[in-house]
Amino acid sequence: MKYPNGLEIQIRDRVKLNTGDLGVVAFSVDADEFSEEFKKEEWSYLQEGVMVKTDEGVLIYYTSANVGDVLPSTNE
Repeated sequence: MKYPNGLEIQIRDRVKLNTGDLGVVAFSVDADEFSEEFKKEEWSYLQEGVMVKTDEGVLIYYTSANVGDVLPSTNE
């Protein structure tokens, strides 16, 4: 999955969601990047997209249909 600017969304990217929430990319099925917390064996059934963990701890799943809903964050 890519940002609107064409760059690939990667695990651990700090992002801003269309809801205004901030978070971190927890894993990317598209890039085949998973962490210890989010293991490939448990999440690859989704087959595409990225999972964002918001600063409040909420998990939100996005697919390529949601391009533009996940933006790189300028707030660190």
